[in-house]
Amino acid sequence: MNKKYFILTAFLAGLLFTVITPVHGVETAPRISDREIIESLADLKAGQAAIHQRFENIDQRFNDQNKAFNERFTTCPSGRFSAHPHGQGFSRVGKD
Repeated sequence: MNKKYFILTAFLAGLLFTVITPVHGVETAPRISDREIIESLADLKAGQAAIHQRFENIDQRFNDQNKAFNERFTTCPSGRFSAHPHGQGFSRVGKD
């Protein structure tokens, strides 16, 4: 029984020392200058601004399409359908 605990303790100690040892295969990163960092940040900010502008344009297109859609159904020439003011659907007006 003592031999079993000794083997288990030795195995766990060996595992512990294997896990906490430092890694020697680390490469150093190449040095970059402050100027390169600033230029990269400027490029990222310009890209972010372009993405923001694209989303603004898409939002405007959606708003324009919603407005056109709403105008199309609120000014229906036949007068057979009437749109509810709060987006609750359409109701039939008149006889068939």
